[in-house]
Amino acid sequence: MIYTLIFSLGMLVGTPASIESILLVEGQEESIPSFAEVETTFKFRQSYWVKVNIQVNQNGEYVLSGGKKYLRAMTFYDESGMKLTSGNHVKIGLNTGSQTIYIFYPFFDPKEDHGVAISLVPSAIFFEKETASQMVKTGFLVIVFFLFVLSLAFYVVVKRKEVIYLEYALYLFSVFYFFAYQYGFFGYYFDWVNHIHPSLVWITSASITVTYVIFIQSFLQLKSTDPVLQKVLNYGIGFVVFIVLAESVSFLFYYDIQHSIYFTTFSLVIQLSAMSFCLYRIFMLKSVLSKIALFGAGILVSTTLFGQLASTLKLVDQTNYFVMAALAMEIFIFNVGIGIRMALTNKAREKAQSLLIDQMKVTEQIQKDQKDKLEVAVTERTEELAEKNKQNEMLLAEIHHRVKNNLQTISSFLSIQQRKLKDHSSKQAIIDSKNRVIAMGLIHEHLYKNATYAEIDFASYLKELVQNLVNIGSSLDQHIELKLDIPPLQMDVENAILLGLIVNELVNNCIKHAFLKIQHPRLSITFSQNGTDTVLKVWDNGNGNEDSVSSSDSFGWKIIKALVNRLKARIELKQDNGLVVEIHLDSKYIRAK
Repeated sequence: MIYTLIFSLGMLVGTPASIESILLVEGQEESIPSFAEVETTFKFRQSYWVKVNIQVNQNGEYVLSGGKKYLRAMTFYDESGMKLTSGNHVKIGLNTGSQTIYIFYPFFDPKEDHGVAISLVPSAIFFEKETASQMVKTGFLVIVFFLFVLSLAFYVVVKRKEVIYLEYALYLFSVFYFFAYQYGFFGYYFDWVNHIHPSLVWITSASITVTYVIFIQSFLQLKSTDPVLQKVLNYGIGFVVFIVLAESVSFLFYYDIQHSIYFTTFSLVIQLSAMSFCLYRIFMLKSVLSKIALFGAGILVSTTLFGQLASTLKLVDQTNYFVMAALAMEIFIFNVGIGIRMALTNKAREKAQSLLIDQMKVTEQIQKDQKDKLEVAVTERTEELAEKNKQNEMLLAEIHHRVKNNLQTISSFLSIQQRKLKDHSSKQAIIDSKNRVIAMGLIHEHLYKNATYAEIDFASYLKELVQNLVNIGSSLDQHIELKLDIPPLQMDVENAILLGLIVNELVNNCIKHAFLKIQHPRLSITFSQNGTDTVLKVWDNGNGNEDSVSSSDSFGWKIIKALVNRLKARIELKQDNGLVVEIHLDSKYIRAK
């Protein structure tokens, strides 16, 4: 299919040359087709040939440009069909008269009405203008890239604690890569970029908006300052994603929706509504950061909307420098803004730390005051308790002393009663009762002499008790050899009384019954440890035996068995050159001294 476009392009002022006609036709590269003039319209993404007829009135070096900087995939041929160069322009020497150049376009340029933007300029003027333009563009990209690297460096230096640096770096990189493509830098260094359709790159430019919105949310800390605005901006990101999807689908179906006036109008209406709301909410924050954000956002919004409109109306060349200057200003403003934000953040952090330190000091003082008050209260209470304890100890000592005296009185009454009795059995019963009273009285005597009234020195008590009983028995013209092996130990009063009564009964039984007709009576009392038990062993060399004792129905043995049960102990009888009585006690009742 053949396409034709007829128009004339004037040269720069004072240049005696013109392009008389441009003929366009579909075809394959390396095969220049025959041209014919027909009226038609170009299709999106279609490759085509352009025939350029040039008329010059003066010999010289000229540059023929075939498109924008991002279009570096075109191929130039002379009229004989020989390939001249690839790129977006070619330097040619022209003589007076006419000459034909053929250009192959691999794809349609949607930013031009007919897919072509051909111009012819004297070489000196072209390169002078090109050098100045490239210096400005290179300076802009170098600044953006430097700030991108600087933001990443800050993000690493602060140990990734301030994510705003990373977000700003991503925004700067989005700006950098888009304009590096737009100005042809990527295509110059990476040839594969030249073979990507421009529409695909322009679709990805939405990343500038997305990264900018994410950065603004973090810059203004909208999560805490204005959650509603943050939600609206998130919806805005969703709308941008919708635009990207729509443009991607339209590209797949060979339709240029990006430069459709209807789609652009719809998009601009939505964006203007959302941006107006967002700018109003930012203004209402009324903070230093919101003012900076409002100024920067105002520049970016106006630049973005103007750029979209210029792209739709295909006025890109007239707006590039304006957009570049506006973005440079916006980037500068936000760099200053980030510095101010970090200063405010540090100031707020220092203030919070200062308040925390002050609060800690107050708390510390309160704790000190409370501690002092508590120490005074504890000291006073301790003194009160010590005084009461001293009084109680004196009272307990007096009570034990009086109990001991009362028991001594009872013992004296029993002695008087004993002397009045003539019957031996009755007299012996009184003696036994008196011994039991003496055993209990001895406990109270040890208690009021002891430092504590909860426990007594059981070894000392038991030795004194047994010695008294043996002395009474020996006074009847019968000397008893006594052996005591009792280690130092403590026992509570209740259990000491019970065990003392048991020993009292056992020793009395030995003296009364076991040593009859024994010339050299011996008695041994020992305490020993046997596993978890403590064993009280009473041995005598008397004439008693295990069977007679265990079957005894005397009052004394009844008392012994009752007391053993009360102690939750057990009693064992053995024969070993006499009778052995073992009382097995749980060791928890006894504590080593």
